[in-house]
Amino acid sequence: MGKVTSAAEAIGAIRSGQKVFVHGAAATPNLLIEALVARAADLRDVELIHLHTEGPAPYANADLKSSFRVLNLFVGANMRRRLDYETNDYLPCFLSEIPALFRKGRQKIDVALLHLSPPDENGFCSLGVSVDVIRGASLSEGGKPIIALPSRTKHGKPRIVAELQPGAGVVTTRAHTHYVVTEYGVADLYGRSLHERCRALIDIAHPEDREDLRRQWRASHS
Repeated sequence: MGKVTSAAEAIGAIRSGQKVFVHGAAATPNLLIEALVARAADLRDVELIHLHTEGPAPYANADLKSSFRVLNLFVGANMRRRLDYETNDYLPCFLSEIPALFRKGRQKIDVALLHLSPPDENGFCSLGVSVDVIRGASLSEGGKPIIALPSRTKHGKPRIVAELQPGAGVVTTRAHTHYVVTEYGVADLYGRSLHERCRALIDIAHPEDREDLRRQWRASHS
């Protein structure tokens, strides 16, 4: 294989039974994913391991289960309803632990599909990385772990909720979360009890969601 090749030629190196790491988030290599799915009829039991990816993720379609299995290190929106914990499963871990999973061989990678920048004049590429910045900030002297989010999703659903939906992943623990910011203010959670945290978070939720959150809190602790 030459230094420059097509997506189809590159994907041709993947064999049945191999484990393939897929770059995630904004660096999701959708062109390579399309080429991989085009080979579905020739492949069996290829396991794709990744954090959340952007795009339709056609390899997780039910009709391709004999060709591809998925192991999520973070369950994104395009996977949440597809989890069956057999061919589409979830591995709980901190983001900072992921390199050790590969390095120590707990998850052995055969192929990595990466989305890189074009090479510079020296032939070097930059690689998009995922870092557990919240945990790092909470453990750093003077660090301020801040989570900023709109109070509602683009579909009008609350982002601050009393309970997570089934299958939702947790990668940032409540102990590491010090500040939560919405368009309605800042909740300073560090050093506060659960009751104090609840009140602070309700105060920055969407105004139309606050009474429901108060009622759910009272009902769960009555």
